[in-house]
Amino acid sequence: MLEGADSGWRMGHQVLHSFHKTAGIPDRPINQWMQEKMWEPKNDSQPGHIVPPMLNLTSGPSGLAYYPGTGFGLGCKNQFLICDYRGGAAASGIWKFSIKDEGAGFAVDNSGKFNWGVAATDIEWGYDGKLYVSDFVSGWQSHDAGRVYTLEEQNPGKTVAEFLAEFDFATATPRSLSWASRPPRPTD
Repeated sequence: MLEGADSGWRMGHQVLHSFHKTAGIPDRPINQWMQEKMWEPKNDSQPGHIVPPMLNLTSGPSGLAYYPGTGFGLGCKNQFLICDYRGGAAASGIWKFSIKDEGAGFAVDNSGKFNWGVAATDIEWGYDGKLYVSDFVSGWQSHDAGRVYTLEEQNPGKTVAEFLAEFDFATATPRSLSWASRPPRPTD
């Protein structure tokens, strides 16, 4: 996401566009966000003041996490993971993608399914190197059937905790402190 950009999904506009009759509005109201296709990747019908999305990868985006660079491999280096919840496990899962510089912005470099067939709603990397996944099981209504599970590599590298325990903060330079406080990037 670019600083100052409006990168959110406007759910209210979608609901008003799709379910206006349910809300008691007989005719579809004027909806610039939908009419000007502000949610689509760059196209000629968009206003010039927006920074359009690079790609519409998911239909039900929810959890987003960036691989911190420790403890778990499985093709996640320099990758984002994003949950795609579509109401049930059969059509839902987790995508992975990376980005590259493109002009003054970015473009999706590589994308694909990471873990499919799970009703994932959120993901997070743990200090222990595991990937934590919340699974809503199915549906749209609240219920008590959700669960949290972890994915881990059989022979993981160092965990974040191990990496930080070995880091010499007393003699660290400002640049190395900056590097230690964020995930490694391809240019590091």
